[in-house]
Amino acid sequence: MGGLHSAKICLMRDGIQAVGLIGTRFTMEQDFYKGRLSDRFGLQVIVPNGEDQSTIHEIIYTELCQGMIKDSSRNQYLRILQALHQQGAEAVIPGCTEIALLVQQSHTTVPLYDTTEIHAREAVVKSEFRGGQVKSICVSLDEVIFTCPSHIVTRHK
Repeated sequence: MGGLHSAKICLMRDGIQAVGLIGTRFTMEQDFYKGRLSDRFGLQVIVPNGEDQSTIHEIIYTELCQGMIKDSSRNQYLRILQALHQQGAEAVIPGCTEIALLVQQSHTTVPLYDTTEIHAREAVVKSEFRGGQVKSICVSLDEVIFTCPSHIVTRHK
């Protein structure tokens, strides 16, 4: 859940209050992600309608998990992202690692908060060169280090 928590920090930093969520049917229907985002983090979560959920889910399992990348599927995802934006989503969380194979930020003007990318960037920041050697950064309660899609932020309390 670290990636979701890091995404929440980035969303809050950017002033996002309403977020779209796409992923497998389970991710979009169940409260595992939606509930955590809304109940624990106070975000309004918008998911696609039932037909679009089916489209997203089917493309993930029948194409992306099989290594197939189709322009027609990308166009479907972009249409769905735009629909979420029109419903009030200020940004969208692709809640499935395979989605990044199909849609990246360069494909859309709707801000994407890819939890996998954010979590990976966070891990890189926590392993930086010190004195010519890679050492892990110890994050204490006095220092919080996190990353966002195009930002690295270090905050001292």
